[in-house]
Amino acid sequence: MKKNEVTDTQVNNDLKILELQSEIAELKRQNSQLQDIENRFKAIADTAPVLVWMSDTDKLCTYFNKGWLNFTGRTMEQEYGNGWAEGVPQAAFARCLHFYISSFDKRESFSMEYRLKRNDGQYRWILDNGVPRYTLEGEFLGYIGSCIDINDQKTLNQELEDRNIMLARKNKELKAFNYIAT
Repeated sequence: MKKNEVTDTQVNNDLKILELQSEIAELKRQNSQLQDIENRFKAIADTAPVLVWMSDTDKLCTYFNKGWLNFTGRTMEQEYGNGWAEGVPQAAFARCLHFYISSFDKRESFSMEYRLKRNDGQYRWILDNGVPRYTLEGEFLGYIGSCIDINDQKTLNQELEDRNIMLARKNKELKAFNYIAT
């Protein structure tokens, strides 16, 4: 064999190397795209005016946005799994967990209200909405949820309800007085 001659084996090896390099380049491109998508998701979630969480198929939470972490004053590591439950009053936690697990097992969206401890130690009413997540192929991935602080609305509703009860009582007293006066 002459120095400049190339064997079939060398050609095949060179082709395999080129194919591998092409596959590696494609994987790097796909990985870069996935990283871009994840970065965009985090940017959107972290700037959204809601508390965002995600869970996996094991029902445990795997993500909390900056809004959630700022609200609770806790770290991502403290909130992982069921760590977030430390901010829910003990008496309400069993109800919340039952509601979540029941919805999760049925793969149904849910909406529930409960109190969550804010970073200043005050418990605030929140509205938690969760929806199942799926791949494009229909594989179940877990849940994503958003929570909003509804404490002020609940307080106002309670005040209005108390006023309505008081007005109904006053109306009853006025009717009784009117009956006596006539």
